[in-house]
Amino acid sequence: MKASRDDMPEYLRTRKKAGPWRFLALLGLGSAMFWVLTLMFGKEIIIDINQIKSGIRFADKPVFEAEPELPQVSALEERQVSVDRKAMALAEMLSAQKQPAIRQTSFNDQNYQPTGAINTIPAPKPTLYAANTQSKRVPHKPVLQTDYWTWTGADRKRTQRKIQWQTVNGWIQYHTVCQNERRGSIEYRDCRKAAKEYFIHRCRTEKRKAFCAAENNYNPL
Repeated sequence: MKASRDDMPEYLRTRKKAGPWRFLALLGLGSAMFWVLTLMFGKEIIIDINQIKSGIRFADKPVFEAEPELPQVSALEERQVSVDRKAMALAEMLSAQKQPAIRQTSFNDQNYQPTGAINTIPAPKPTLYAANTQSKRVPHKPVLQTDYWTWTGADRKRTQRKIQWQTVNGWIQYHTVCQNERRGSIEYRDCRKAAKEYFIHRCRTEKRKAFCAAENNYNPL
């Protein structure tokens, strides 16, 4: 004879578990009621950190020191402060530009900075410069000089020679010496040799620069 499930006692029989939908429905209904009540009667939750810190005490003394509250500044005041700062910076920049530059009075190998020459005198006008140049280039007129000198010629006779030459600004023009004689003739050669002795004599007796220069530079040949 086999045992039947219906013959089991009531406390041994397994009860059917309720499905999850019933639990979820109850949970949703409770949440909806909580939020409705919160919106209707609830207030905004504000957590004050400073109040919490002041509430923590040890031996009747607060553990944390309360931080000073910063004053609240409006947007208009912030803009005004920004404008004031910009105005101060602009004023400092203008005052720095107006101050004269410090002149350097000490020079050494570390701080010396060479600068180029500064020409403060304006250049003369080209017309004035050309006029001054032309006035300085005016040539001096040659001056004819004449003198006589006793000379022993090739014929062994002492004769008095006439010597002529030209000077420009006091200096003897050597190519004009004995221009009174025909160039290339015997008389011309004897005249130029006599002029050499004449210039030496005048240099040693009078110490004139023109004749002393002729003593060293004049060539009768």
